[in-house]
Amino acid sequence: MENTRYCEFFDLTMKYVAGQASDEEKAVLEEIIKTNTTMKREFDRLNRQTRLMIELCPLIEAVLSEPSELPPTIRQRLQEGTMEEIRLLKR
Repeated sequence: MENTRYCEFFDLTMKYVAGQASDEEKAVLEEIIKTNTTMKREFDRLNRQTRLMIELCPLIEAVLSEPSELPPTIRQRLQEGTMEEIRLLKR
């Protein structure tokens, strides 16, 4: 039974994270994480990891691509990081 409940939780979490959960599915997921602290922690972990992967995908694609001009979003992030480093060094 516990394995079945975890599978249901995991399926609902993946739908939620992908933005494909219906209102009913969201309600079931909320009930699960409200009543089980372990699953709440797991939900938070999966949600954070998914957001991190979404943020990292453009960088990974840029690193794995053929050498060429950097994509504008990557260039902007690098420039912002460089400006922050310079600001910190001037202190």
